Amino acid sequence: MRQSDKTTAIYCRLSREDELANESNSISNQKSILSRFANEQKFKNIQFFIDDGYSGANFNRPDWQRMIALVESGQIGIEISYNYIGILPASLMQNVQNASVA
Repeated sequence: MRQSDKTTAIYCRLSREDELANESNSISNQKSILSRFANEQKFKNIQFFIDDGYSGANFNRPDWQRMIALVESGQIGIEISYNYIGILPASLMQNVQNASVA
């Protein structure tokens, strides 16, 4: 699969603890900021992966697992997350660009 045909993954997560702390990086804010960044960078084939209410310490998150499976199968070329909440493990970084926006 050519890089230009691969998916740009936008990963958003907000734990209940973050929500209770009145953080301003809600899922809708993250989606807005990250999609604007992706469009400015002219990234194509954008797909959102959202885990609302999951702790970052828990990697057993539904959309995180779905995104990792697509990375492992070579279908994702770029992964973008807000404030390092979705940084990929080093073992998966060899074929994927990773960007954190904050």
